Amino acid sequence: MTRLPLTPAGAVKRFMPDVYSVLLLIAVLFMLAAIVFVTMELTKTYGLSVGDLIQSPPKLPT
Repeated sequence: MTRLPLTPAGAVKRFMPDVYSVLLLIAVLFMLAAIVFVTMELTKTYGLSVGDLIQSPPKLPT
């Protein structure tokens, strides 16, 4: 088995996040902020409660 040069066996490597992990974290935070913003606007503008937004729509008779 080969090793990288100048790397002692059993060397502790520190965690280094890559750019994709940071972008994913930013995207998740942006989506959460958007959900909160839209929910607040719907409750303020249309007078809907959070329960009204979560419940399933009524079923149409067949």
